[in-house]
Amino acid sequence: WSRALSGELAWRAAVSGQSPEDLVTWSERDIRSWGELMPDEREEDPFAGFLLGPFEHDNGYQYCEYFYDLERAHYFWEDPAGRPVLTLEAACAIVRGLEAAVRLLLAMNEQ
Repeated sequence: WSRALSGELAWRAAVSGQSPEDLVTWSERDIRSWGELMPDEREEDPFAGFLLGPFEHDNGYQYCEYFYDLERAHYFWEDPAGRPVLTLEAACAIVRGLEAAVRLLLAMNEQ
């Protein structure tokens, strides 16, 4: 599906009169770490304030569950009561939804 998205960028470049490199450069600029985002961009992030997890840590005699706060670069080894959590399952579902949207967009353009 990443090829499909690249194809869509190339098509948009052709329609708009821009070079594909201009659009690719734009898309690469959008992929930045949390620390590189401007404050207003951080506020727009729908997952601002979320913890990532749960993750498992094997300390040699038991598994411990922990969460990670990306914004503060902090680990939580106890239940983060009240904090929203972005799980791997939810992140995968979001990516699958994006993939479906790209496919739908491409199918609409082919008609």
